[in-house]
Amino acid sequence: DLRMITGYSRQQAESINNVAYMHFLMADFSQADVFWKQAKNLFARIGDQSGLARTELNLATLALTRGEYSQATQILTEVLESSQGRRPEEEMVTQFLLSNRNYSRGSWATALRNNEEALRIAESIEHSRGLVEVRIWGAEMCLYLANSQCIAEQLAGLEKYAAQLNSEQEILRDWIEVSAALLADDISTSEITAFWSRFRKQLLPVQSELRVLLSILELNPTPRDSWQWQRVRELVRPAMYKEYLHASYLQAVQFNDQEAFEQLRRTLQNHPDYWRNHLYYEIFSDNDSKRRAEQLRERLYQYMNRQQLEVYQQTYERPETNVRRGTAVPATEPR
Repeated sequence: DLRMITGYSRQQAESINNVAYMHFLMADFSQADVFWKQAKNLFARIGDQSGLARTELNLATLALTRGEYSQATQILTEVLESSQGRRPEEEMVTQFLLSNRNYSRGSWATALRNNEEALRIAESIEHSRGLVEVRIWGAEMCLYLANSQCIAEQLAGLEKYAAQLNSEQEILRDWIEVSAALLADDISTSEITAFWSRFRKQLLPVQSELRVLLSILELNPTPRDSWQWQRVRELVRPAMYKEYLHASYLQAVQFNDQEAFEQLRRTLQNHPDYWRNHLYYEIFSDNDSKRRAEQLRERLYQYMNRQQLEVYQQTYERPETNVRRGTAVPATEPR
């Protein structure tokens, strides 16, 4: 019976898709890639367009994580064309991933519009998980731009779903709230300690765990031998290029880690266009790095008004970056 064969193949494809996703959560990207491609072939063979689109979106997520933007853009363009107006859930995820893509490439206004469109679709189909994920991502974008008002708006949008948040979403919301309080310099040591205590009890995907750790360590440094830094060094790897850049940069400026300087330089060569690279290039003294830092910085400054720019500079660019809110040795570039 053809229907039984098709049903079995669809079940098999879904199972393979799930296995791939588990590998992705653990940052085992090579295995995730292998299994997702197997699932894609199965969905294509049985003509399951929805399953095929979902798997392609997973592959796009993997490509974005690795910094393979041409591949991700091609996938997202194709899925958007096939799903627009027909399969709203895939369209929502595509807009969400386009927001991630455009934000990473420094197209901030476009990224925000993508996220607003993902939010609109999520609301229209009453997709509560999608609404939460989109709001958290929106707040994260605002965090790295040091835009407290924007963060507050995204958190306000989460309030009506507070009772529906799972434990992972709750800790991510708490992360944004703690980060916002750090930006405002309106949080006590005991409150930060309480957050870290909750955080350590929650199992998170590797990439999510690193995002939380690194963003708070940038705003509120801890000693090199702290459990937070031990955990970062245990988890981080070059395939997650944004987290690897971030970790290398912070270890270079906070601890004058010579190996981190070299890791940062090598990774910048492979991923020169990430918008936050203006911070990373700036710590090197060669003319090419200084010029590239200036190019990226000018592009960012054009997006901000004067007040936003001042807050951003005070938060992420002030000269004492390597010692703010904590003790650290001044960074010295390796000779």
